[in-house]
Amino acid sequence: METSGPAIELRGLVKEYRPGLLRKPVRALRGLDLSVPEGEVYALIGPNGAGKTTTFRILLGLCAADAGTGALLGRPLGDRAARRDLGFLPEGPSYYPHLTVEELIALGLRLSGRPADRRRLGEMLERFDLAPLAGRSIRRLSKGQLQRVGIAQADAHDPRLLILDEPMSGLDPLSRARIKEWILEARGRGRTVLLASHVLADVEALADRVGILREGRLIAEDSAEQLLAGTEQEVEIEFAYAGDPAPLLEGLDASVEPRAGIW
Repeated sequence: METSGPAIELRGLVKEYRPGLLRKPVRALRGLDLSVPEGEVYALIGPNGAGKTTTFRILLGLCAADAGTGALLGRPLGDRAARRDLGFLPEGPSYYPHLTVEELIALGLRLSGRPADRRRLGEMLERFDLAPLAGRSIRRLSKGQLQRVGIAQADAHDPRLLILDEPMSGLDPLSRARIKEWILEARGRGRTVLLASHVLADVEALADRVGILREGRLIAEDSAEQLLAGTEQEVEIEFAYAGDPAPLLEGLDASVEPRAGIW
C-alpha cells in the first residue's frame, strides 16, 4: 500500500471523556495537530495526562475523536487496511497468560493477516533473545521478558508504522541497547516509529524530532538536539583561593571554563 503523504497526519483533534453524569467532562485533546513523515522516529513527551495515550488510542482505532481529522499511512483514521501495517506496543502489555511466547507471536502474525510460518517465528525469537523462552507461558515471564515479547509481536508482521508506548520499560541495560538498535534499524529500512518515553536520554538517542504535549496540545516541536538543549544551565561559582586551582577542577566536565578567578 503506497501513501500519498505523511505516515501520520492529525489536524485539530479534540477528545473528551465523560467520567460520570455528575462530573465535568475531561478534555484529553484540545485541537491537536501532528505530522510525522515516513521513515522518521518521532517522540512524544509530556507529563502524565498530557494526551499521549489518547492520541495512540485514536491512531489505533480504539476510540474516535470528537472533532478534527486525520490520516494514517495515507488512509482515514480507523481504516482497516492501514491498521494492518501498524505495530503497537502498549505501556505495561498484558496478554493471554496461558499462551506460550511462540504462540503469542504466532497469534500476532495471524491477526495481521500474515502466515505464522516457522522461519518468521524463528527470526523474531532470535532477534529479541526469546528463543530459550519459546515454550514458556506468558504468566511465567518477568516484566523485562514480557516487554521483549510485546516488542516482538509488534514487529512480527514487519509493519510500516510502529507505535511504542514506553518501549524501554522494565528492560535491563543490555536489552535496552538492543531495542535501541532495533528502532534505529527499523528507521534505516524506511519504517516510521512514533514513541512515548519519560526518559529524555532515550529520546535524545533515538528521535529525529520531538513533540511536547501539554494539556492536549502540542506546545513545542523540534529536533531532539535543539529542543533538549534548552534544559542546559550556566552556573558561575566565585571563591577566593591562593593556591593552584588545577586540583580543584579535576574530574569536572570539559565545558567548565575557569576565567579571571571565577570557576
